[in-house]
Amino acid sequence: MFPTINKKETGVNLRRIMDMRGVKPKDIQEYLGFGCVQSVYRWLDGVSMPTVDNLYAISKMLQVPMDSIVCGNAGRTKSQMDACLTDQERRVYTYYKKMRELNAALHESSLRIILRDNFKGGFFMSEKMLVTQALDERDLLVKKISDKIDKASFVDTIKPNEDKVYSKRIGKDEYAKEAESAYQQMIERFQKIDAAIVASNAETEITTSYGKFTVAGAISLRSRLRGLGTYDGEADFEGILKSKMQDEYNERVRTCDLKNSQLQNTAESMRLSILGKDSKTKDDKPLGVVDAYVKENTTELVDPLDIKKKIESLEEKNNTLLKELDTQIKVSNATTLIEIA
Repeated sequence: MFPTINKKETGVNLRRIMDMRGVKPKDIQEYLGFGCVQSVYRWLDGVSMPTVDNLYAISKMLQVPMDSIVCGNAGRTKSQMDACLTDQERRVYTYYKKMRELNAALHESSLRIILRDNFKGGFFMSEKMLVTQALDERDLLVKKISDKIDKASFVDTIKPNEDKVYSKRIGKDEYAKEAESAYQQMIERFQKIDAAIVASNAETEITTSYGKFTVAGAISLRSRLRGLGTYDGEADFEGILKSKMQDEYNERVRTCDLKNSQLQNTAESMRLSILGKDSKTKDDKPLGVVDAYVKENTTELVDPLDIKKKIESLEEKNNTLLKELDTQIKVSNATTLIEIA
């Protein structure tokens, strides 16, 4: 018989592959640049077929060969079927073949049930990645989740004589399922990655010239020294201390200068009173009283900590510690592996 394409089966197969990849009709619409999603639903319903260009683009998006999407009367090869499997499904399928070699008679349809019912979330496996990768994915998930929620549909309309909701053009049950799962999987992924990062930061240590810190402690200290974090600038004690020292030092220097200037004016008045305006004709001995007065009343700065050096020391420590914390945190993140359940 001449090979022909079965549009209905192709639509069912396309939807199955999309479900396996977590791809929604809206995602394909946006990927192909369509103005509306109805064309995608017509393919899924078996009403029409994608053009060759669109089919090629979809195969690249879903990461499967084109002939793994199309169904017809010529049947499908094992390689085509295997191409539709995810990495987790392919691994389980390998286990399945080993079991079959040991006389564990399982049919492929039974395997599909096992894969769907037990390994859909991949809970039996763990994933390892560097903290740097986890941080990047976590940041990306924040944007994706926000975008997903923004584009998700939770309420639609339908008429009694129709079996599909108006906007999405899918059945009520499927629409309810989509509304429920539009964001949940990505949120769960975010939570797992975030928990793994937090746990790693609490255990991993870094070393600076000022001592050892856990990564969590180093991040907290870095934020505090920069006037950030929970208390904003209120917990930047070193910065507050430097400002207090500098302000008080400047104020006391101004006070000394002012009082000593006033003292010199008073001393000059005393000299004029003692010697008169024509000092050349007078005896200079009484001026000793004025000098003694100036010496006893001169205002001096009391600086037991040598404030200028203290401020410089605090500034140097702050800058050095911040630089080391930045470097060591980056090195730790780039070399530490975490496990995502």
